Amino acid sequence: MPYIRKDRREMLDDIIDDLIDEVKANPGGMHGDLNYVIARTVDGCLGKDLSYKNLQDMIGMLECCKLEIVNRLINPYEKKKCSENGDAFIFHGKQ
Repeated sequence: MPYIRKDRREMLDDIIDDLIDEVKANPGGMHGDLNYVIARTVDGCLGKDLSYKNLQDMIGMLECCKLEIVNRLINPYEKKKCSENGDAFIFHGKQ
């Protein structure tokens, strides 16, 4: 979960904010840059300590990040769009 202590968050936020600004400034699109940043961060945090457990832990952390994005951003967005435009699941979407 991304809910770290406030003092750690404050220290990291300045670095992250600068990184976000740089990634978003790419005129060719931010997606490749963001993918690179994530891959390099994972690689740097793993370092030379490549064991199955460490790789598995890193994949688990990335999966939890993905699920947090789904729960906090995608699900509310999809619910709003479903309400605005109607349910795409004609038979299974009805309660």
